[in-house]
Formats: sequence, C-alpha cells, structure tokens
Amino acid sequence: MVKISVITPSIRPKGLDITQQSLQQQTFKDFEWITEIGLGLKHDFNQAMNKMLKRANGELIVIVQDYIKLPENFLEECLKRYEADKNT
Repeated sequence: MVKISVITPSIRPKGLDITQQSLQQQTFKDFEWITEIGLGLKHDFNQAMNKMLKRANGELIVIVQDYIKLPENFLEECLKRYEADKNT
C-alpha cells in the first residue's frame, strides 16, 4: 500500500505535463498518481472523482489540479501534517 494517492481530474491534458514534472521532483516518493481526463463539456467532475477514489490505494488522498507546480516538499509536508493529526 502506498502512503499517498495524488488524484488529478483534468479536461486539459496539456496541463498534466506541468503537474507530472512537479510530482517527479517531490522529495517524498511513496505515492501514486491517478488522473482522469474528461472530454470537454461532457466531463462530469463528480464521476471523475469517484473513479479516481475507487482506484486510489493510498492512506492519504491529495487532490492536485492540472497546471499546478508544487513545492518539492509538498507531499512530504502533507504526510507530516496528516501523521501529526489524522483527523485533519
């Protein structure tokens, strides 16, 4: 079981490249990245989220939108805060 599942819904696949580069630079490496790409106006955000959540294996779920650049220690900090108080 991985520690963190990062889920990214997207209707703009080009933006996934930016997010992927950012995730590759993370100091914390025990995560999986799950994406769901919709097709324009027919994209159902709730349906995409449900699909990704069903596939997620992580103890902690982190939602990151496409086109997002994360600090290199973002996932590490998320996990630290989660482990300090699992009710947050």
